[in-house]
Amino acid sequence: MDYFDNPEAALKYLKETKDDIFLIISDMAMPKMNGLDFKKAIDNDEVLQKKSIPFIFTTNDATKEQINEAYEYRAQGYFKKAATLEEQAEMLNTIIKYWINSRHPNKNKIPPSADK
Repeated sequence: MDYFDNPEAALKYLKETKDDIFLIISDMAMPKMNGLDFKKAIDNDEVLQKKSIPFIFTTNDATKEQINEAYEYRAQGYFKKAATLEEQAEMLNTIIKYWINSRHPNKNKIPPSADK
């Protein structure tokens, strides 16, 4: 897992890495560039578009308009930040299990149970 404290560093990494990126979990409120602008920057980059990286937002607060806008930009999830470390671990576990078992265009391995 890689963590970035600002979206500019994350974008630079995403553009330069040869690693397969499993999932992006982004806060909506970040310094210099909010989460939605971060998602837009990924969507507007031809190389990053083709990586087809699942993208999820987390936030402490969300208006209906913010949630709608996130989904308009093809976010695959919008979650309230967990209040405790245990709740955060449970939320991440749920999200990761979902994406391990889901299919998307650039996923290399399909779980055997997915074909049944």
